[in-house]
Amino acid sequence: MRVHVTFTNGSSLFGHMKIASNHTLGDVLNDGSKFIEFQRPSGTPVQLNKNAIAYIVESPDEDL
Repeated sequence: MRVHVTFTNGSSLFGHMKIASNHTLGDVLNDGSKFIEFQRPSGTPVQLNKNAIAYIVESPDEDL
């Protein structure tokens, strides 16, 4: 899923999140993990701290 992540400090990132077909974005955000897996457009994988995220919006491909 391509997403636009906005952080509590106002910065943002576009990238990709892998979400299992039997889960939703809400499931991933509300599980017990403190981090979510995220892939930058360059392909670099990163772990994002959920406490630093203000919101996530699904993004169309042309935004990347």
